Amino acid sequence: MSDALAHLTLARWPRVTGAVRPDGTGTLSVNDQQYACAATSPDRLYVGVLARGTVIARTMGRPVRVHVSDATGSRLLAVHADGRVQAVLDDGRLDAAQTVPGSPCRRCGTDAPLAAATCASCGTLEPHRVELSPVAVLDAATLAQPDEALAEQLDAVGPALPLTTPPALQTIATARPVSTSATSLPVLRARPLLRLSFDSQPGVTLDGSASLGRAPSAIADRQPVPLTSPGMLVSKTHAFIDLDDDGLIRVTDCNSTNGTVVHAGQAVRLAAWEPVVVAPGTTLTLGDVACTVDLEG
Repeated sequence: MSDALAHLTLARWPRVTGAVRPDGTGTLSVNDQQYACAATSPDRLYVGVLARGTVIARTMGRPVRVHVSDATGSRLLAVHADGRVQAVLDDGRLDAAQTVPGSPCRRCGTDAPLAAATCASCGTLEPHRVELSPVAVLDAATLAQPDEALAEQLDAVGPALPLTTPPALQTIATARPVSTSATSLPVLRARPLLRLSFDSQPGVTLDGSASLGRAPSAIADRQPVPLTSPGMLVSKTHAFIDLDDDGLIRVTDCNSTNGTVVHAGQAVRLAAWEPVVVAPGTTLTLGDVACTVDLEG
């Protein structure tokens, strides 16, 4: 271990706290913001907690404090932006850095590095994401300097915040796939609707895909959704939001002048004409317009 890593001081804030249960459910907290989580196994949930740590470490520009507890006990770790992980020893020093092996992408199952922002195989943002609701995007100053009341509250409860599991989450990780044997009846599943909410105009609900812009073209049966752009920063046809029959959402920037940014733990500007899979509840910035993409039904 290098002297620099051995003597690195791990800051008190921000604090990432994860609780991993044997059924693959759990919770993840960033300071006082707590999120219910679920994965197909405890190991994948554990990786998801560490992956969230890498995102926050990138925001902070330094390693962050991650406290994880599971059936085997609890441990305090320093998680780096590049995916390296170090145990915090009793005297406060950091143990040798380790690289966590790749874990399967939550969408396609291809192994992805811990710190991957997108899956190289299917383009899914945050391939190790385990949170069941959108994660608040906070800047470094807010993460590192919680107000005094919050600091006192978190110091009082110690390293782990109170944990609760909604009954609906208890069966998510243990659900079995529907049988496809010849004796099984086919399972008919209606495609969900696409819900788009905006900061500058009323939202819309669509049965299908959308073409967004100041005066968007209805390309390949996409429904045009005109956007009100106060600063005229939205292109004529700025982006596509496509919804397939399985409820998978893909966002494509149409070579817009001011770009399309996806906010999913970190801000990622999309390359033109390269579709990227996003989770329901993700917020996009198209020029000067904010759009939240979700599903209904």
